[in-house]
Amino acid sequence: MRTKRRLALLGLLGAVGVLSPRLARAADASPVDQAKVQFNAGAQAYSAGRYDAAVAAFEDAYRLAPKPQILFSLAQAERKNYFAGGKRDPHMLVRAVAHYEQYVKEVKEGARVPDAADALSELGPLAAKLEPSVVAQQPANTVTSTAARVTIYSPVEGAKVSIDGGAFVDAPFIGEVTPGKHHVHVSAEGYGDATRDVVGEPGQRTTLDVPLEEKPADLVVDSDRALDVYVDGRAVGVAPSSVPFHVQPGAHVVSLIANGRKIDSHDVVLVHGKKHVVTAELQRSGQRTLSGVLLGAGAASVVAGVVTGAVSLSAESRAKKIRDASGNITGTDLTDYQSSVKERDDFKTASVVTLSAGGGLLLTGVFLYFFDKPELIGAPPPKDNAAPPKKTNVDLALAPLLSPTVGGVVVGGRF
Repeated sequence: MRTKRRLALLGLLGAVGVLSPRLARAADASPVDQAKVQFNAGAQAYSAGRYDAAVAAFEDAYRLAPKPQILFSLAQAERKNYFAGGKRDPHMLVRAVAHYEQYVKEVKEGARVPDAADALSELGPLAAKLEPSVVAQQPANTVTSTAARVTIYSPVEGAKVSIDGGAFVDAPFIGEVTPGKHHVHVSAEGYGDATRDVVGEPGQRTTLDVPLEEKPADLVVDSDRALDVYVDGRAVGVAPSSVPFHVQPGAHVVSLIANGRKIDSHDVVLVHGKKHVVTAELQRSGQRTLSGVLLGAGAASVVAGVVTGAVSLSAESRAKKIRDASGNITGTDLTDYQSSVKERDDFKTASVVTLSAGGGLLLTGVFLYFFDKPELIGAPPPKDNAAPPKKTNVDLALAPLLSPTVGGVVVGGRF
């Protein structure tokens, strides 16, 4: 039963300044710069199971920068290439054994020497069974004098490469082309296309590093009312909008704010080059409900004030008629007059009070209605709801590790 071991190695490529050259010709950059591109291309091809291309790239990288760490990666790729698809190419077997032995000889102990020894214990007996003539016929990684080899690498996963308008193939492209100028087109989903010109020299190897610019994610807010859109606490525009909002990919908090509604927040994970739709679910705020209650109560109070005012005027009219009547006022008339005056005063007071209260309620309700926009204070941290990273079943995962003074590679393996 196979056991899994996760190994890590920092392979130093030397104390050199970090450069990320976009190489068009081999002569445009130092051997170490070209070696970095070749190594990255080999790591990418290895991860994709393209061991032939990985062997070619690692061998070119080792030729340019003969470091033991690159030599070990080359031996690993040759071992995988030997077993891949059941083809059992004896030349790959012999080369892998030779490179493992060379690595052990140079490093002597520590680092990946135990792993190299394990590989030799597996491959050595197989190589011992080969005919001497086969061992002597190891194919060299050479370029014919009339052809030019180019390595076209892009750090973007899933990148495709087209040369001179031909069919797109998986990056990295490692192969021979006719000498001269060639037009390179690199494309990847969610990234902007990039074009370069590369010049192939007869009998030479040329490296080309083509980074791609990530497209922003498109955020669409579906809403039937006007609202302000915030991303991570920063205002980005107003919805509904005829064009999407361009946002950097990743995890974000989208907050939707409208007058009279509670803040509607959504945790989203935006993918570059993709459209994400957020549907507004705005709930009525407590202040808007209170303003409705106050407006209703104010209207009722105004109506009551008008009614009581009308009753007061009616009582005033009756009192006036009695006061203006000709002749002597009887006791009954006097009683009616006094009753009408009292009724007038009482309802007049009630009308003033209810109208004043109604007006105050209406003004308060209107104020609460029109000034009911919540304020977004700070920004809640986005939830870590991104999809987990993909798991691969490769025996070796390689990735470059560069700093301002050194360059290296992290190698992880499963044995």
